[in-house]
Amino acid sequence: MISFGEIKKILELFCPKNNCLKDDYSGVQVPMNNEKMIKKILITLDCTSPVIQKAIDEKIDLIITHHPFLWGGPIKARRNPEKKLKYYLLRKNQIGLISLHTNYDDMYLKQDLADFLFSPKKVNNETKLLTSFELNDQLTFEEILKIVSKKLKTNNFHYFGNKKQMVKTIGIAPGASGFLIENVCNQNIDLFICGELKWSNLIQISEKELMTIELGHHSEEIFTNLFPIHLNKFLLTKNVELEIICYFHGSIKQPYS
Repeated sequence: MISFGEIKKILELFCPKNNCLKDDYSGVQVPMNNEKMIKKILITLDCTSPVIQKAIDEKIDLIITHHPFLWGGPIKARRNPEKKLKYYLLRKNQIGLISLHTNYDDMYLKQDLADFLFSPKKVNNETKLLTSFELNDQLTFEEILKIVSKKLKTNNFHYFGNKKQMVKTIGIAPGASGFLIENVCNQNIDLFICGELKWSNLIQISEKELMTIELGHHSEEIFTNLFPIHLNKFLLTKNVELEIICYFHGSIKQPYS
């Protein structure tokens, strides 16, 4: 058991907010009294209505999501009637909410995604939100697509490139990471795996003939599986034990394995 004030400090050490990208509204979304004791935490991707009901039913003290609930800031977000109601329900039931987004992407998720999909033996380079590595064995782009589809249990992603082309070096960046395309090309990476791309990014990868897989939010869904593992290890270094519940919902039918 730990106070809300203490868990905030621990999460800041775990994923410093200064690692966030500009305009990313991570951190406390629904505040609580700093003295409020935290016994049970619920980990999930987004703060949806089913998540809130689950938290109420399970007597959860704190929800930790990947995607910020108050995107754009509290004033703008609370103008939305649905978010206003959710905010009210969380406050009424004394449930706090914290989001760890691009700070978590940078600290953990980029490497988690690489390990989950390909288990590389060696990382070549790590920069802001991007990790690059060489495959243990060279594969065709078509073989890579089959691996991604099997591991993420979906075919619902976009790809660009010749399926017969060989791939040895891969760069992975979760989330909206089209701004990294120039960096990827400068590193002579064969394949770029990312979250969302803008239209201007699509034009850029076409002109540069960069093999790319655009996963969308499938690049972030493993957060619910792996975040509790990282958090528990970190909490143990602080001699803190908490009951942690993972809640899969929306597009996630079952935990990844």
